[in-house]
Amino acid sequence: MVLRFFRSSFFSQYLAICLAGLLLWGRGFFYPAHLPLPEGPVPLYRLLYNVLAGIPVTATILGFIVSLISAFLANYLLVHNEIVNKNSSLTGFLFIIFTGFHPALLILNPVSIVLLLLLLTVNSLFDSYNKTESQDLIYLAGFLIGTGSFIYFPFLAFYGFILVALILFRSSNWREWLSSLLGLLTPYLFLSAYYFWFDELLFKWNIFVHSFAIYLKPGFIMDPGFVIQAGVIVLVMIAGWLNSVVHLSEKTIEIRKKAILLNWLVLFVILSLIFGNNLQTLHFLLIAGCTAFLMAMYLLQLKRSFWQEIVLILVFVAFVVGNFLTAG
Repeated sequence: MVLRFFRSSFFSQYLAICLAGLLLWGRGFFYPAHLPLPEGPVPLYRLLYNVLAGIPVTATILGFIVSLISAFLANYLLVHNEIVNKNSSLTGFLFIIFTGFHPALLILNPVSIVLLLLLLTVNSLFDSYNKTESQDLIYLAGFLIGTGSFIYFPFLAFYGFILVALILFRSSNWREWLSSLLGLLTPYLFLSAYYFWFDELLFKWNIFVHSFAIYLKPGFIMDPGFVIQAGVIVLVMIAGWLNSVVHLSEKTIEIRKKAILLNWLVLFVILSLIFGNNLQTLHFLLIAGCTAFLMAMYLLQLKRSFWQEIVLILVFVAFVVGNFLTAG
């Protein structure tokens, strides 16, 4: 059924992913969610907010496009790096389902943008594995993290993810470590020069320092629909993570290390939730993206998947119905 269809990677499968996305996002085009307010020192997102806050339908359309691009990139990451052993499009389908599980997420927002940047970061790290000189890719990974923190400040924590990748890939080249740091600092050097020119550097620096605060804001707990749907995502993620750990020994060294790095990504996504402040609800987009990775790795190694497919269909239908009932 579903898995057999998405075990291939042709135009029809990608068209189905787009249609699934339209079903999940459909009502959001008519009753768009509110664009979240800028949170912390996020100059790029603040600029984007000033442009799109008054046109939420446009923000929703852009959010859908970003979500599709992220889904296709997520699928490419697993297939190209042979983390899944089939030339499938299942990862993209799961990504669209899990990242569109609640109406509050169905608009362009800082977390959906940095999710795309995170996928690009993982892609750069994966590509660096077999290169003898990979300073450019490591620099790019750091640069993406630094730039992403101008959109969603807690994204800065994912610089630690780059360091884990360097350790895991046994990089003893000091130039790569330095390249990652230079990449991270480059956007801040340009921004500091801009603020210095306009005599705002000290004021902005104080805001930056005070943004390193842990503030748990469980506001989403007040929405029972979100709690139920997010709970499903978390349970699925745990099941996928356990399966990934159990089957690590069945892979080659390169694939095993890349799969381990994805498991570390889950840890960073969960730990960085505490820095989300008022955007902790949106932070679940990062959790949903990781869930798509883990479940694709689990489902594509099954020989018999009847009941798993039934559950997947029910989850998809429940998310679509939930979005139409609670949106607007």
